[in-house]
Amino acid sequence: MGAPVEKFDPRKPSALSQKREIERGSSWGKKVKISEITLEEVRQDAVQFGLATNVIFQMKAGKEASIYLAMWKEHPIILKAYRLWQTSQTSKKKGFFAPGKMEALAAKEFDILSSAFRAGVSVPTPIGRVGNYLTMRFLGDGHDAAQAVRGQQDRRDLGIL
Repeated sequence: MGAPVEKFDPRKPSALSQKREIERGSSWGKKVKISEITLEEVRQDAVQFGLATNVIFQMKAGKEASIYLAMWKEHPIILKAYRLWQTSQTSKKKGFFAPGKMEALAAKEFDILSSAFRAGVSVPTPIGRVGNYLTMRFLGDGHDAAQAVRGQQDRRDLGIL
């Protein structure tokens, strides 16, 4: 059995929304604090959602998502976690992205990766997606990511760069 791919339906609560409901408890008006997600929380979510068997460390962080080196059994994979907390792109009033918006971004990226992969485009193989998390094949050797030099040289040869 492969990694799960959660079907995106904006009318239904995602796995992440269900997790937030559990944290909120039976109190309807209770707010759940949105804060910087820790490596341990990412690890717990990835294992619980069946996306990885372990998350080793954070490799990179951008304004919308963080990239983690994760494992599926003995195979290294990439886990991308879209942020739900404040970034330079959020309003000061709200302070965070709605989980549905980040889930929609993760779903869109997964769909684009899947379509490109099926069309033969050289992209990391998409593996699974649940909520604001998606996994893909790790391109590299052990814990070191592959260099992008080859792809850049190809684009220079084609006159794109």
